[in-house]
Amino acid sequence: LHAARIYMKKKHDIAFTTTPYDLVCYHLHRDYLNPETMSSNYKNNIDSTRAALFAPSNPSGKQQATKAKSATVRSVPAAVRDQATTSSAVRTQRSGKSNFRTSLSPEQKVAKMNEAEGFRKQAKKAMSSGLFSSPDPVSASTYYKKAADLYKVCQEPKLEMLLRISTAELINDRLAAVEYKRAADLAIEVEGYGVEKAAHYNLNAAQLFLESGDTAKAAEATTKAGLVYIDPTTNNALTGYETECVTNLEKAVNLYVPFCLNPRANSASILEAGDDDALNQDAAEHLVVTSAYGGKNLTQIMFHFILMGEMGSALYAAGAATFLYEKDSISTISLHRSYLAETIILLAQGDVVAANEAMMRHFQKTSYLRSRECELEENLVRAIQACDEEALTKAQMSPVLNNLEKCLIDLVLRLRVIGTAKKIEHDSRDHEEDEVDVEATFQEMGDLMAEMGLDGVNDDEDDFDLT
Repeated sequence: LHAARIYMKKKHDIAFTTTPYDLVCYHLHRDYLNPETMSSNYKNNIDSTRAALFAPSNPSGKQQATKAKSATVRSVPAAVRDQATTSSAVRTQRSGKSNFRTSLSPEQKVAKMNEAEGFRKQAKKAMSSGLFSSPDPVSASTYYKKAADLYKVCQEPKLEMLLRISTAELINDRLAAVEYKRAADLAIEVEGYGVEKAAHYNLNAAQLFLESGDTAKAAEATTKAGLVYIDPTTNNALTGYETECVTNLEKAVNLYVPFCLNPRANSASILEAGDDDALNQDAAEHLVVTSAYGGKNLTQIMFHFILMGEMGSALYAAGAATFLYEKDSISTISLHRSYLAETIILLAQGDVVAANEAMMRHFQKTSYLRSRECELEENLVRAIQACDEEALTKAQMSPVLNNLEKCLIDLVLRLRVIGTAKKIEHDSRDHEEDEVDVEATFQEMGDLMAEMGLDGVNDDEDDFDLT
C-alpha cells in the first residue's frame, strides 16, 4: 500500500500521506486491473521475454540490471523513505508494541526454565563448602542473576523476585541495591507479599545506596518506599499504613535536605532532630542532594502530602524544595512557585501570622518582587488579614492559578478568611464522578476569569524556567 501511494504521488501528483484507502484502490484498479492495462502489460512482458531469449549475449547484462534496480530504489525520494521509517517508528511507539517477538512458545519457555534451574543449581553448588573449596558468593550471585533474567523472559515474577533477593543478599554494593529495587517492583504483583515487602526491599536498596555514597538514589528509593502505601485511585494512604507512609516520605525529604538545614523543620509530623541530624551547617551542606530534579521530586512529595491532608508534612517538604531552589540560582520560576506554595499551606493551616512572616522573608528576593506569584501571595495574605471576603474571592480567581498543580488550586479555593481551609467532604460517589466535578469546577473558574478579563491571554510578561 505504501508503494502504491508513492506511485500515486509520482504519477497523479496526489499527496500520499492524506490519500484515503478507497482512492488508492480506485487508481490501482484503473491503472493496473482494467482489461486494457492488463493486456498491455502482458504484451510488454512477452516482448521483454523474447528480447531476453533471442538477443545477443551480453556478459555485463546482469550487472546493468543490478545497477538499474539500484537506480530504481534510489529514485524514491529521500523524504518518502524517511517518512516511511518515521511513520513506522511512530506506530510502534503509540501501540506500545515492538516489531520483534516478545512471547515464547511453550517449548522455548520450558527450555528457558530448565536453563534457569541449571543456573540456580550452579549457584547453590558455588555456595556449598567442601574439603578443598569454600563458598564463593560472587560466582553464586552471578548465577542467581542469570537465572532471574531468564525467569523474567519467561514472565515468572515470583521466581524472578526470589532470585533477585538471593542475588542481593550475597553481595553488598550498588548492584545489590538495584536487585532490591527490582524485587520491590515485583513484590506488589506477587500474591502473598504486597506493599509491606515492597517497602522493605526499597528501604534495603536505599540503605545500600547510602552506604555507597549515592544519596540521590537513596532518596529516590526511600520515596518509593513511601509511595507504595498510597492508593492511586484515592490518593490517600492505605488503611492502617498512614504512619509508615508519612514516615518514609519524610525520611526521603530528610535525605534530600538534612533536618538542620530545612527552614520548615519544625513542621515535620513524625521526624525529629536526632543525634545524627544535630550537625553544624558546614558539615550538613555536603549532604544536600544537588543532582537534577531534586527540587521537582520534593515538590511531588509535597503534592502527595497535600492530597493526604498532611499539611505539616507538606510544609516540611515545601521548605526543603525552597532550600534547594534558593541554592540553585538558575531555578527562578520554580523558586517563586515554591514560595507561593509555602504561604498557601500556612494559610490553609489557619496561621496567617506565620504566612505574613514567610511573605516578608520572600520579599527579600529581588527577582520575586516582580513576579505574578508574589502579587497573588500578597493578595491572599492581605485579604485574610483584613477578613475581606470580596478581596479573597478576587484573589482566588487570579490567572496565576492556571500554572499551579490542581491540589494547590483546590487548596486556594478552600481558603477562608477565618480559620483553616475547608475540609473535603467525601460522599458515596465514585472517584470518576469526583474527577468530573473537579474538571467542571476548573472550567467554570476559567470561564469566570475570562469574563472578567483575568485569563492572562494578553499578558506580555512571559516567564522562563531554565530547569
